[in-house]
Amino acid sequence: MDLKLPKSTAIFSIIIGVFNIITWIMLIITGQVADIEEKLISFVFHWTSEFGMAVIMIIAGILILTRKPLHRQIYFFGSGMLLYAIGGATVFYIINFELAGVIMGSVITLLTIFFTLANGKFRNDLILFSLGLILYGSLNVMGNALVTMNTSIITYNAAIVVFALIASIAFIRKDNS
Repeated sequence: MDLKLPKSTAIFSIIIGVFNIITWIMLIITGQVADIEEKLISFVFHWTSEFGMAVIMIIAGILILTRKPLHRQIYFFGSGMLLYAIGGATVFYIINFELAGVIMGSVITLLTIFFTLANGKFRNDLILFSLGLILYGSLNVMGNALVTMNTSIITYNAAIVVFALIASIAFIRKDNS
């Protein structure tokens, strides 16, 4: 069975990563991000997950194009992060009645699901995809919990973040050996 992902997956990954970074820079520069001062810690965690996901998707795309080891593992991990990110963005746009955002979010969500299902063939693909989802979500919850100083959620999510990182590294290393 061919383990290599297709060029279309690489192109999608790179475009999504670059698009995400450009979008956030534009939102910040144009002042469209509200409550930055009041929720700075929350935004730092959110931007860490957003830019982390974008960089991982760009790296995955480059690795797929160059047929380097780990391209598959990095792609599925980043794809899990992407699905959580774009799902959350789509809900935000629905709540705020922003039709263009809803359409964009829906298209990216469908494409993410398409590429994930079309390329996912192994148990570890699903595991890394799930770990990407968990890490992205937990980082965002952690940021919000730090703003409200909810120590039980902070403790719980810190453990989840550490687990997701350790498990991801372990599965990536296992797949590469």
